Amino acid sequence: SAELPGKIALTSSELNYFGEIDFDNLNLEKGNYWNFLKSYGNTKLMNIIVAKELGRLVQNDNITTYSLHPGMISTNINYKNKRRNNS
Repeated sequence: SAELPGKIALTSSELNYFGEIDFDNLNLEKGNYWNFLKSYGNTKLMNIIVAKELGRLVQNDNITTYSLHPGMISTNINYKNKRRNNS
């Protein structure tokens, strides 16, 4: 029997553009530049890096990796909230 293709998705964000990986300061503990956008951007940038590297490692195993920004996906996740707010 044929194997089904595998898929691995890691959630990222457009805010990865604020990320700047400093491997000597991964927890942003050194210096005085900790801020939310940089720390959040770093985690989302690392999700992209992990997805790319994992994809390279499993490319011959019928597995595809993805990193995605969920804000670009149309869902009905807020359906009940909108309904509650409008009534």
